[in-house]
Amino acid sequence: MLNWFNKLGSGDKIAIISALVAFLQFIALVATFAVMRRTARQQLRAYVSGLTDFIQSFDETHSPYANYTMRNLGQTPALNLFHQADIAVFPFPLPDHFRLPKITQPAAPATVLFPNVPLIGTCFKQTPFTPDELTGIRNRSMRVYIFGEIFYRDVFHKRRHSTFCVSVYIADEVILAKMASNSPEKFTDIRFEAAPIGNTSR
Repeated sequence: MLNWFNKLGSGDKIAIISALVAFLQFIALVATFAVMRRTARQQLRAYVSGLTDFIQSFDETHSPYANYTMRNLGQTPALNLFHQADIAVFPFPLPDHFRLPKITQPAAPATVLFPNVPLIGTCFKQTPFTPDELTGIRNRSMRVYIFGEIFYRDVFHKRRHSTFCVSVYIADEVILAKMASNSPEKFTDIRFEAAPIGNTSR
């Protein structure tokens, strides 16, 4: 199979081998450049997360609302960013294979989120919790969940999507009772625990 090569002169053989080595070096250089380019984009792109930090008290006739803070932890702006979130009551702990419902709240207008600049989002429950839901909250068989989605485009024109989901945990029974009775107080002894589902980034 290599008879043609054996018939070549020494100079031609050296030239062919040199060309092959140069070609392989070029392929290696292209591969190295691709890896460096991908790594640079991963380091420079926007990374946006959402963190719930407030919920208003509620009862049978007053719907709750919650605030969440979005932060861009990357090094470049998140472009055309819009977000939406919702509040609901689900069993605690969540059943196996539980799926979050589709968010019905309208998305906020698109904006640009620069690195290390907080952006506050707000979500309102459209209707008050039902008596059964409030009973579940008070006896701890159910919890209030706040979940949302964040859509944006990085400076490399790739669409990105983050989600967040937390449950509202109140250890103190007195504060729990007040939270579910439309108290005017602002409670600080509240923990927003990450749910086992609904927290993704891509």
